Amino acid sequence: MQNDPGQTKNLSAEHPELVADFAHAFEDWFTSTGATEIGERPIPIGDASRQQFELYPCESKLIPGHGEGISYTGDTTNGFANCWIHEWTDPAAYPEWNLEVLGAGEYEIEMEYTCHRNDVGVEMEVCIGDQKTSVVIPKAYDPPLVDKPDHVFSYNYQTKAGWAKIKTGHMKLTAGMHTAQVKIKHFARKGISRPAQGIDLRVVRLKRVD
Repeated sequence: MQNDPGQTKNLSAEHPELVADFAHAFEDWFTSTGATEIGERPIPIGDASRQQFELYPCESKLIPGHGEGISYTGDTTNGFANCWIHEWTDPAAYPEWNLEVLGAGEYEIEMEYTCHRNDVGVEMEVCIGDQKTSVVIPKAYDPPLVDKPDHVFSYNYQTKAGWAKIKTGHMKLTAGMHTAQVKIKHFARKGISRPAQGIDLRVVRLKRVD
């Protein structure tokens, strides 16, 4: 860690015995879990021990893909724990999450976002299963990027100076598997010739209210 703090050098070829030990340890652990395959798991929503649940961009799939009218921040095309969605300029593009609703009920939906002044009036829609709710972004909020002082090696470790919050409405969700999406219904750009700057999305929050 001291000689290569950015983790830029792959040492696996120099230490094949450690690679084998780690691989065996992982296989033993995976067998102990009782799982039969490695794959994406749905995000659990509605556990009785909690009232609030978050959908983060790093857990989403971007449709049609990263860099196609929508992007993750950072230096990966697959999202990262500290990333958010940015450069979202195409209404045909959107993030999607797979959910498992454990407890049916009514949930309040809230988003954290930033919006350039050119894009004020954009209408955002949250879809979960057959439920939909939408909201119009009423004013600009576009603070600058700031560095996190404890990390210096990656754009992943920048954040924004703040995020705006807006509630989109309530949904009554049934128990079971659902797909969640956030979409741009349309940009309100009457009389504006400049291109959209894009919406940034940090999190979608579901709060149980019943």
